[in-house]
Amino acid sequence: GRSPLHEPVCNRCGTCGASQQRNSGGFLLGRSLLGWITARWRISELLVLAICGAGGSLAFLATIVAKSYVAGLIAFAMAGLFISADGPSINSFVGCRFARQTATAFSLMNGFGNLGSAAGPYSVGVLGNRFGIERGIWLPPLFSTGLSIISLAWFASTRLHRELPTVVDVKP
Repeated sequence: GRSPLHEPVCNRCGTCGASQQRNSGGFLLGRSLLGWITARWRISELLVLAICGAGGSLAFLATIVAKSYVAGLIAFAMAGLFISADGPSINSFVGCRFARQTATAFSLMNGFGNLGSAAGPYSVGVLGNRFGIERGIWLPPLFSTGLSIISLAWFASTRLHRELPTVVDVKP
């Protein structure tokens, strides 16, 4: 047996259903578990995005390279677990960061999200048509890795700015 992504097209109906079921189960578990963890320990939304973006990328990569169907399903469930924190973390960050412009901020965030939702699968399809789906499917982990890197850099930047003294804080 091979990974669910390597099954022949004629066998994919059942495989897709099982894959989506495991991913959704991981998503539900992740949303519950990560919501509890972040509320209990007050972890920054940006740090959660960085960690979960990296974890989601690794889990999706594990799904791609899985040698067995069961290993692929487990990895896909883990991808769902990690990805589940992205939406609430982004919404919380945008709501807090742009509190005075929430209508505009959420509209822009959702607009860009919809553009990405359209462009991402299209890009995978174009790469798949040109180079084979086995190569095109490597694109999604790059996006979640990018989210992780941007979130971590923004988190580090805000931490650094909070810890540096400002001109007002410096005493002669």
